[in-house]
Amino acid sequence: MNQRPMVGGIAAYLALVAGGSVAVALAFSHSAAAPALSAIVPVAVLLTLTPIPGRSAGRDLALARSGLRLWSVAALAVPAAVAALAYGIGILFGVVVPGPASQVGWLPGLVISVGFGMVLVLSEEVGWRGFLLPRLQTITSPRTAALVTGLAHGLVHVPLILLTTTYNSPGSRWVVAPLTVVTITAAGVFYAWLLDSSGSIWPPAIAHSAAQIGLLLVAVNPAGPAPAAQLVGQGWVLPAVSMSAVAVLLLVRARVWHPPVEVSGTDARIGPLPVLDPSGSLR
Repeated sequence: MNQRPMVGGIAAYLALVAGGSVAVALAFSHSAAAPALSAIVPVAVLLTLTPIPGRSAGRDLALARSGLRLWSVAALAVPAAVAALAYGIGILFGVVVPGPASQVGWLPGLVISVGFGMVLVLSEEVGWRGFLLPRLQTITSPRTAALVTGLAHGLVHVPLILLTTTYNSPGSRWVVAPLTVVTITAAGVFYAWLLDSSGSIWPPAIAHSAAQIGLLLVAVNPAGPAPAAQLVGQGWVLPAVSMSAVAVLLLVRARVWHPPVEVSGTDARIGPLPVLDPSGSLR
């Protein structure tokens, strides 16, 4: 198979998502809407490049299968364990106050927030794990593709961190930025494993949403200086270390990636991959 159209499509997607993320950060540098707008950039890029037919989108982007068996096990258990570890250590060292999250609000507000957050997370996962990951797997190994996809996903958060005041704001930008990239890269390996194990985008989307909610519960119950409390929240040391340990374990031991999958333009989960070339046609 001629891989040039596939490589060109991958490059076009990455360039446009990166450009869109920078544009959002510059245009909404002091707006709370910046993180949400940045989250929908991957899907917006796909829809801008090519109109994806509704019927085939479910298959092409791994939306058609539920992956139900992993929803309530790894997809929820790993993010819950990372958040619980951060919460417990935060309480132990006095940087988190035990108790209900002070900024979550009443149940209706929580349900709305979770639902809205799931839409944003799904928008990200459709672009990174639904579209990019399987295409990278046609030109490199599944493990390398998982790392590269996670790294690219992490790097597009850097404009939000460095250019806005509304995303992971406490602490030094030069500490928060690399730790956020490490955390999202490692989490991306976990999400890739969920996708490759289930053949569905839903388990990684559920896990991504659970991770954000779990770390939010830590971040909104600080005690003492905000940077100290953020040590155990999103974008700081403990989540980066915990998720990196999970990622290393999966990269070394995950059965779905051993032995290396033989690919020739076909993905075993979702069938032949349409090629998104730089001109914007999906074929």
